[in-house]
Amino acid sequence: MLDETFDIVFTSAGVLCWLDDLDAWAQVVAKMLAPTGFFFLREFHPFPSVFDDAAETGDALRLHYPYFGNGTPLRFESDCSYAVGEMPEPAESFEWPHTFADILNALLKAGLALDYLHEFAYCGYHMLPLLVEESPGRWVHPTHPNSFFLQFSLRARHASPESIPERDISELRGFVKGLDSGLEREEDRR
Repeated sequence: MLDETFDIVFTSAGVLCWLDDLDAWAQVVAKMLAPTGFFFLREFHPFPSVFDDAAETGDALRLHYPYFGNGTPLRFESDCSYAVGEMPEPAESFEWPHTFADILNALLKAGLALDYLHEFAYCGYHMLPLLVEESPGRWVHPTHPNSFFLQFSLRARHASPESIPERDISELRGFVKGLDSGLEREEDRR
């Protein structure tokens, strides 16, 4: 199966936190994607995962977890699982924090180009204690239901560099290099 390609490659919500290497994941996506196919990702937005998901209910959001990972997974212990429900003994699991940029850059580095990117103010599970179920399977912020991003989707295809004139690619590279060096100078000043 690893030598086949597919017209549609899909990654569902909640997958990326279990992976330690998004570049390897994106390379597999690109390898499995047929030249004229598309990749679709529906995932929980990584930013809300910085908040304490075990806090008492209320409208306070408390920072608890890192947004920027350092390659070390977060360790959790739980007596229930989304796969089997209640468990007789607590089990440990590990999750890797990835930023929104980590996700997008892994796909771009793998040679994919975005068709679109959408963000949503709801998610399909009770991600944070303060969220309320607006309708079955649709959890939102209770007082600002359209102001808090919780998940996103994107569609990407293999990039087609031959469709962009070389002159435009060179100008773009120069522009991006200028932006990057400007950001590095800004970081040096801090």
